[in-house]
Amino acid sequence: MLLYITLGSNNLSRSQAFYDAVLSPLGLERMVTKDDEIGYGVSGDHRQCRLWIVQPFMKLPATWGNGTLVALDAPSRAAVDEFYNAALAHGGYDEGAP
Repeated sequence: MLLYITLGSNNLSRSQAFYDAVLSPLGLERMVTKDDEIGYGVSGDHRQCRLWIVQPFMKLPATWGNGTLVALDAPSRAAVDEFYNAALAHGGYDEGAP
């Protein structure tokens, strides 16, 4: 079972704006905000963050991972579309519509 996912970021404030917008339709909210990390979990369930966006521990630039894929559960097709549109509006890239 998946406990959590950690993704590196070179700009946490930009990442925070992006992930706040795109995760909300999926029922996820920001639960932790620190200088070097932000954590998201299921709305109303403040026991565990499942997605962490962090500045890399070794202070090297964050890069994308070749072959890395993160799949998030959505409660409905409308939530998928809302997530997709929010991602594009906040700087995400389209590699194919959902």
